[in-house]
Amino acid sequence: MQELVLNLLEPARMDMGVELKLEACDPGQLLAGVSEEFRPRAAAKEQTLTLELPKRPLPVTADLTRISQVARNLIGNAIKYTPPGG
Repeated sequence: MQELVLNLLEPARMDMGVELKLEACDPGQLLAGVSEEFRPRAAAKEQTLTLELPKRPLPVTADLTRISQVARNLIGNAIKYTPPGG
């Protein structure tokens, strides 16, 4: 429910010019956490969710809340629109 509310509020924040909260992060760690969060949903549809990361961290500067939201939307949609067994 919280994710849905955040998604609905995002366009309003952008219109108001809310600033990004940039910080150094490793997107691999972020994606690993989001992937683990979605594994039960994928398993329920008999889907395989795999994550292949580079051997070295790739540090970036990003707004962790927003980049997490993007990753959750992408992975959630992939699970939603992939047929069972995919």
